Amino acid sequence: MIDAVQNLFGSTVGFIQMKENGKGIFNLWEANKQLLLRAGVLEKHIELAGICTYKNSDMFFSHRHSSATGRFAAGICIKK
Repeated sequence: MIDAVQNLFGSTVGFIQMKENGKGIFNLWEANKQLLLRAGVLEKHIELAGICTYKNSDMFFSHRHSSATGRFAAGICIKK
């Protein structure tokens, strides 16, 4: 995973946070934002919810929080 992030973004800074146990946390929000910027989407048109599905399992399904299955959908709106 570290090599893939390095190859795609040229760095892991801001994309992978290493923990003391040697495992890393991938910042999917930042990766998606950077991919949208590369695709030409203006930063002012990108909004990150910043809501953790694990900590807000009452609002969102989280496989990490519950072993029960669930569904999650996201939408993208493009205005002209």
